[in-house]
Amino acid sequence: MPYERKWTRRKFIQSSAATAAALPLAAKSLRLRAAAEPSCVFNPEQEEGPYYVDRELLRSDITEGKIGVPLRVRVTVVDAKTCAPIPNAALDIWHCDAGGVYSGYTRVVGGPGGPGSPGRLPGPPPDAANGDDTPPQSPPPDGGPGGMRGPGGRPGGGMPPKPHTTDDLVFLRGVQITDAKGTVEFKTIYPGHYPGRVNHIHMKVHVGGGATKAKETDAAHAGIEVYAGGRVAHTGQLFFPEDVSRFVEATHPYSGHKIHRTTLDEDMVFGGQGGAGSVAKLTPVTSTQLSDGYVATLTVAIDPAATPGLVGIGGPRS
Repeated sequence: MPYERKWTRRKFIQSSAATAAALPLAAKSLRLRAAAEPSCVFNPEQEEGPYYVDRELLRSDITEGKIGVPLRVRVTVVDAKTCAPIPNAALDIWHCDAGGVYSGYTRVVGGPGGPGSPGRLPGPPPDAANGDDTPPQSPPPDGGPGGMRGPGGRPGGGMPPKPHTTDDLVFLRGVQITDAKGTVEFKTIYPGHYPGRVNHIHMKVHVGGGATKAKETDAAHAGIEVYAGGRVAHTGQLFFPEDVSRFVEATHPYSGHKIHRTTLDEDMVFGGQGGAGSVAKLTPVTSTQLSDGYVATLTVAIDPAATPGLVGIGGPRS
């Protein structure tokens, strides 16, 4: 039975009620965090990862029926030099579902949460070419999918290889254009995890482009515009407080995903690419129902005039 069919909205809410007793203390802690003033400290470039799809649908609700803890992602994009908000920039986000699966790559053998996904400790990625979870005898020349090695692993340097897409699905992917205050908001779910990576959301900031009619579309996305043109001014990732991720991962449907979860301290993107400045502030929507979810807020400070190169395991591409 497919992973997401095991959990209906009703089952998720019933399961969430069992954890509600722990929320009042968590809510108090998170509201204290959220009270901090936004920062305009420059956010360093971070790796794109192998699961980016250049299909930038302009929409705020990216859930597409995926089951998980509801999450509102509210990001403000500012100029790192002046702290002024950047209007009309496009924030492009994508992340995996509660089972660690990315749209566009749902049938990647040995990939994150896909068929053949190994339930093992973080380490070298599975040998997708051979369809098994035996670690390669030597690291790939580009450092492996996602640029990841588990705790104690060594970065290999260079850009990670990008697998071919296996489907046209676009769940948990979308783009919003910033308003006059530089802010966008998405409706999604709390991301799950997969081998070697902590819970996270990928981000790109595009500038200089605009909304346009899609050249090709399917029935499910008819009438949705896309973002086109311009250039990428920033690529980064959004992270979550470790205690909240642990709390969420102990609930269904996340707890049904038996792959070892990498923590913030173990995650090499977080530790090696300045992730501490990209941890979102989380506020529970209510103090009694986990099923009501969280609001995640983050200020992303960039240089809007920059055209940074993609970041690999060893740092920016020269």
